[in-house]
Amino acid sequence: MEFLVGLTGKDYVLLASDVIHARSIMVLSSTATKFHPLSPHQILAAAGEVGETDRLREQLLAESSLANLRLGRPWRTSETAHFTRSFMADALRTRNPFSCQVLIAGVDGAKEIGSTPNGNVKNSINPATCTAALVDPIPSLYWMDHLAALHRLPYAAHGYGGFFTWGLLDARYRPDLTIDEAIQLIADVLGELQARFIIQMPRLELRLIDKD
Repeated sequence: MEFLVGLTGKDYVLLASDVIHARSIMVLSSTATKFHPLSPHQILAAAGEVGETDRLREQLLAESSLANLRLGRPWRTSETAHFTRSFMADALRTRNPFSCQVLIAGVDGAKEIGSTPNGNVKNSINPATCTAALVDPIPSLYWMDHLAALHRLPYAAHGYGGFFTWGLLDARYRPDLTIDEAIQLIADVLGELQARFIIQMPRLELRLIDKD
């Protein structure tokens, strides 16, 4: 019953999710976050079993930190998405597959303020604390299901709430949406869910990723 939605603009990505953690007919938490920052410009949004999403988040944080040490820079969003796809595909062939639905969102730039001449970012051992601003930001949003099918999309959704969302996004989405227009579109998505979806979602949590 979980719900994730995201859309890209000219230089930003906007994500939203429900904040409910439920099991069977019982709501265990109404303040659960499904967003896991991987760097200042990247977020993993994951829905599914809590243990599975935590395991995936911890693995990706460890791998991205290791890659940052080796490369001298955080992963680009495409690198994070393709590593995640490979990691989940390998897990499918074991006894411990990931039961997760994933959105990976980020904003990348041609270079970063405060970078070294060879393009590496100074003082960025931990990608989650590297706060360099981006130049010429390029947003991207990747959709991935529990079978590790990966697609880069301008907008995407996961969960039963997506049944009431795709049509509205098809009709209203534009690549040049301003941030205010994007937030209004997400608000309209929430209104549609509250009116038509049998499971009530009183509020959504939003995250905005931009060049800053």
